[in-house]
Amino acid sequence: MYMDILKLLIFFNLLLSGNPNNLCPISHCPNNSLPVKYPFRIQGYQTPKCSYTDLRCSSEGAVILNLPNFGDFYVRDIRYGQGDPLIFLYDPQKCLPKRFMASNYSSFRPGEAAYFLYYTFYSCPPEEIAWTGFPTISCLSNSSSAAVSTRAVSRQTMTDMYSCKEIVTSSVAVAGRDPPDFIGDETDFALEWSAGSCESCPYKGTGVVSGPVLRAFVMIVYSTVIVPAITFLLMVVFLCVACFSHTMDCYTGDIDSETARRRIMAEFGTPSTTLNAALAPANATHLDDTQIKSCSELIDVETIGSGVQGQSENNGCSICLEEYCANEKVRQINLCQHRFHADCVDNWFRKNSTCPICRVSLLDEKL
Repeated sequence: MYMDILKLLIFFNLLLSGNPNNLCPISHCPNNSLPVKYPFRIQGYQTPKCSYTDLRCSSEGAVILNLPNFGDFYVRDIRYGQGDPLIFLYDPQKCLPKRFMASNYSSFRPGEAAYFLYYTFYSCPPEEIAWTGFPTISCLSNSSSAAVSTRAVSRQTMTDMYSCKEIVTSSVAVAGRDPPDFIGDETDFALEWSAGSCESCPYKGTGVVSGPVLRAFVMIVYSTVIVPAITFLLMVVFLCVACFSHTMDCYTGDIDSETARRRIMAEFGTPSTTLNAALAPANATHLDDTQIKSCSELIDVETIGSGVQGQSENNGCSICLEEYCANEKVRQINLCQHRFHADCVDNWFRKNSTCPICRVSLLDEKL
């Protein structure tokens, strides 16, 4: 697997360090000297990795850019420079104002105009406009009507003073800090074309889009190197935790008082709090009924003499922590004189062979 990863890294290193002009050569439409390179490409002339924006060629060799919701425009020039390129467009029907009249869009993303300003288009009597010096739009005018587009003259002035009829108000892409007051026979408009996420590409302006390649490289390295490494690390951590837990269990063993107390109380169905005396022995040897009767005896609570009242087990059973009731019989171990509820200690002896309190062994006591 590591050899495969090494080969993959070498391949991408060669891919990214190669001559970008060889990867994405500059292309042209037939019979057109306009160079097309990053962030544009001509369909059918360059591979998809070389660009973000498609251009195409007309049958006459003109370079065509399609603006969504606005239609096809011919490309007159592209100025690449150091920043985002400027692309200069014109209307193949030679009536650019009509295109702006017919649409009302304030963005050509990823292309951006310097400004979008609202102009109002009017149809005016030619004789009323002739003496004003207002520029007219030739492709929209005829002998009986002169088309005028302005953002500076008020609607009231145009209609009352010059007898014009309003056609439409629409946003128009203009360039520069001093946009014109009137739209005339302008033929071109320019857009600054954003290079998107590839602003920091080392090959920007040379024809190669390294952004998608680098992203693909990162994804492949992530899936082939980082994911297995993380998986391996998690496995190591899991094994370390398991070994540590096992070591602690071996160290504490079953003689841990809290663990043993919970186990005893769960088996006998008795409370499991503060019982420090009832600890399970290390061995599992037990006493049978005959041995239990031989090493202990049943006595009445009332017979517990005053001479042993100092012992805590005289007041209650150390196994279940319950106090003795009147007329109740308790079992007393002969060797150590410790007393418990008969049921509690009988259950204890069926699993153990020592006193629950002092741990004296009862196996050696003669029957």
